[in-house]
Amino acid sequence: MSAQPTHAILVTVTFKPGLGASATHLLESQVVPGAKAAPGFVAGYWMHHADGSRGTSVELFDSLANAEAELGRRSVEMPPEAPVTVDSAVVVEVVASA
Repeated sequence: MSAQPTHAILVTVTFKPGLGASATHLLESQVVPGAKAAPGFVAGYWMHHADGSRGTSVELFDSLANAEAELGRRSVEMPPEAPVTVDSAVVVEVVASA
């Protein structure tokens, strides 16, 4: 990593049944490129549970201000046709890494 992350955006989502391909497309075409372009972005990890029903992401930032600004820029209110619902989205402090 080029910068030492100090804060992260932690997001949990629920995938709507039958919309896995749409969720993957949204992730690859909008979510990941948008995160990578955010000021202070260090790294990101997007994961899904083995049963495919839920997902979690961790996006690392170089400062609290950049993490909060990025979370504020996003809409966590998804339109009804979206392939996921956002269960939670918070900024957390990174206190250790290995």
